[in-house]
Amino acid sequence: MTTSKSESRKPASSPLDDITPAETGLLLVCWLFFLLNFALVSYALYSGAAWWALALFPLSVYTADALSGISHFYLDYRRTTPNVGLRELYFFKGNKGSPKYLKMREEAMEKISPLEKVVFDFKTHHLSPGALARRSFMRLAAPMVMFIGFPLALVSGGLFALGIIGPALLVFICMFNLMLSLAQYAHALAHRREIPGWVQVLQKLHIFITKEAHNIHHQDLGMDFCILSGIANPLVNRIFNFCRRRGWIFEDGLTPV
Repeated sequence: MTTSKSESRKPASSPLDDITPAETGLLLVCWLFFLLNFALVSYALYSGAAWWALALFPLSVYTADALSGISHFYLDYRRTTPNVGLRELYFFKGNKGSPKYLKMREEAMEKISPLEKVVFDFKTHHLSPGALARRSFMRLAAPMVMFIGFPLALVSGGLFALGIIGPALLVFICMFNLMLSLAQYAHALAHRREIPGWVQVLQKLHIFITKEAHNIHHQDLGMDFCILSGIANPLVNRIFNFCRRRGWIFEDGLTPV
């Protein structure tokens, strides 16, 4: 039996098994992010947030899904820095576990920013969709946590401490932030061949995106960018098409230069 390119037989066996010792700091930030968000929600509810604020969870899923889609099309079509070796990596023919490829990759990664590493990762995902499914939970969550999640948690917690925002709004922000941090994990699950029962429940509830819904994007890279649940795709498709008509989308950005 064969496995399609968009699926993987061997996902990471634990939430941490592809985090290297050199990335201990990254792992610490991720754990702090999740602990901080749960602590903020608990304190907000304890200090007077109406429990009805939890009823805003569907809205938090929708807004997180929309932002995941907007981020996705930005990363897909963002132009890369030229002449740093990314194009050679992208079109590399041969074993990508070979010493030659790994050396080329190491040299190229040293020349680009952390953001551009994520950009390159999204572009290569179109070539090997199944590779995403083999990554650990923390590896998948880390980019969103580092660039958006952790800063937003600190800012929202600070605004709440200063009395600028109320507990109900803080609960919503934390739910949104947590769901956004899970977007790439939900995306990876949509590429796995075997999906756990609890994930199937979340997919039926339209909290996580299904394999069938996400495959539409891989058939047409100009639509359906949302990777958390897919419910915001109609909105994000309109935003993408508007940006494309305005000339803000670089069609040649899909591949590195």
